[in-house]
Amino acid sequence: MRALPKLSLTDDTLSFIVSRDRQILSKAYLRKIYEEWSEIILRNIVLPGVTVELGAANPVTRRILAQVNAIGLDILPNPTLDVRADATQMPFVSDSIANLVATDTFHHLPDAEPFLAEVSRVLIGGGRLILIEPWSNRLADFIYRRFHPEPFDKGAGWITFGAGPMTRANGALPWIVFERDQQLLAERYPALTVTTLRQLMPISYLVSGGARSRIGMPGVFYNTVRKVERIFERRGMGLSALIVVKKNDEDK
Repeated sequence: MRALPKLSLTDDTLSFIVSRDRQILSKAYLRKIYEEWSEIILRNIVLPGVTVELGAANPVTRRILAQVNAIGLDILPNPTLDVRADATQMPFVSDSIANLVATDTFHHLPDAEPFLAEVSRVLIGGGRLILIEPWSNRLADFIYRRFHPEPFDKGAGWITFGAGPMTRANGALPWIVFERDQQLLAERYPALTVTTLRQLMPISYLVSGGARSRIGMPGVFYNTVRKVERIFERRGMGLSALIVVKKNDEDK
């Protein structure tokens, strides 16, 4: 049985994505995580209007977001994409997009600043950037620093470092921009306001085995684990977070 490709300096991104997608579709518990994340995104979008999914390679999220005819955009080639483009140079006119949504994409951006500038440009007044990303707390810091292959540096700035689209990352970047540097965010992008920061799933992704392992908890236990997890979510614990950023109806 072939092992999943590991991320390395060669950054064989496309083969990793193919294997990851197979894992998501074949592992019921992991698939249910992505289904729930996608449903959370759906509940937070603004309708009517155009929705764009950034980093759109996940088959589960693509299927669920098809309910709102979301445009799939990514810089990497993928047969499911509608638009191949850089998220810092989106081919959309200003004030034309109602929702920009993404799952585990923001922390791979080379530089958060040009991306947020582009978000501010393309969103309509009242439009939203909706992200599900890694987060930081005592539990998450312990897990990400010891058991996750991607960098997790809470002392870094808004730039990530690495050899390619997958190895270039900082799992702490969402927390840095939207929590640690929230005053700086408000100063640089006054048109953008963070309206929701909600931590999610303190153990689910861990027990699922993730996308790099063929083992993980069976899907039959998903609902039970989630009932327990929600107790801890209400106490502000999670390995991930829902982040919703609204573009003000009138620029400040």
